Amino acid sequence: MRLLSTALISLLITVLPAWAISAGLSSDQIVSICNSQKEIYLIDVFKNLKPTFGYQQDEALKGEIDVDGDGVHDILHGDFVAKIFELNNRPLKTYGMKGYGKTSVQGALGDLRYFIRSKQIPVPGAIIMAMSHSFSIEKIKIELLRDKKIDLNFSNIHLHSDKIIQAIKDNYGDSHMLYSFFKDVQDLNKLGVPVMVASGNDYSTKVNLASLMGTTSIGARDLNNKVAAYSNENSYVSVYRPGDFIGRKIIGGVDINNDGVADFSQSELSGGQSLASIYKSKKVELLDIKDVGKNLDNEFFISSRNFNLKTGVNSEATLSLFDATYGDISHYPSNMSFFTQRDGSLLFNPAGDNSLNQVSINYGTSFAIGNLCIQ
Repeated sequence: MRLLSTALISLLITVLPAWAISAGLSSDQIVSICNSQKEIYLIDVFKNLKPTFGYQQDEALKGEIDVDGDGVHDILHGDFVAKIFELNNRPLKTYGMKGYGKTSVQGALGDLRYFIRSKQIPVPGAIIMAMSHSFSIEKIKIELLRDKKIDLNFSNIHLHSDKIIQAIKDNYGDSHMLYSFFKDVQDLNKLGVPVMVASGNDYSTKVNLASLMGTTSIGARDLNNKVAAYSNENSYVSVYRPGDFIGRKIIGGVDINNDGVADFSQSELSGGQSLASIYKSKKVELLDIKDVGKNLDNEFFISSRNFNLKTGVNSEATLSLFDATYGDISHYPSNMSFFTQRDGSLLFNPAGDNSLNQVSINYGTSFAIGNLCIQ
């Protein structure tokens, strides 16, 4: 295993918001875990990968991530995160959940805690999960704290952790998934096992309640090495990793880290013609788009997240703007983002380098966790 250099450690430390605190592990502590021989366990849902423990989804199960950009989902979330770890040469153990239900998350963490306590597995370096149970500040005030007047915001929420956790217990009972998660995390921390979660992809409109419970919350950086627009920022998030992955079609499959090697082989993918190539240079006016706007550069954009390029049907009555990193964008499954140029023609160029083999982009704070041990 290649050790992380001091220069790289410096590169990984993003300029943080003024309110960021050390609610979890520091970057140096994470580097130490990555360079150790201790196992890292990933709790997620897997289809292609056979997990160390738990469940592997039926091969017939429809995927949720479109790697080759043809509009057909190829793999599951855990397959993608595990691949990122593999690309960073960091060995990984996995626990496969049955699904994303709350009981699945609670059961997986509880199982690993039992395995560690009963010494069926060595004490791992960390447990990672993509769990995001997002609440807005207002929802926390009204539904949990039941105090609309409390001074609560993203910069001081860490000061209210105990109150919020107690409110979860009081309102939902100590058997509720969130409170059980809290107890499991506390027990794992006592055993010397840190738990890491994604900060969430709510454009800083919400906070992941799992961040409050003694975990380390990982945010995402974008392709410009800035905190990604979608990545939740609050006083629990002090560690960031790259979270954007552009799929490039090459001989043998799709490359997601731009090293010229196929990370996903053709046999793992649906293999259809990419939407990027189908819609390249097509004019917006030839599609059934009812809502087109202009950005500051006087370029046209499609502002609906759910615009279906195949049918021309916009499934949202009220349009909203997303991710200024790429301009305002139109999404197709797995974030097929098309930008419209001045002449009205569609362009798929998330890398910004005009390379012709770009076929997909997948991004999120859970993918940033995959880059925990980036080299």
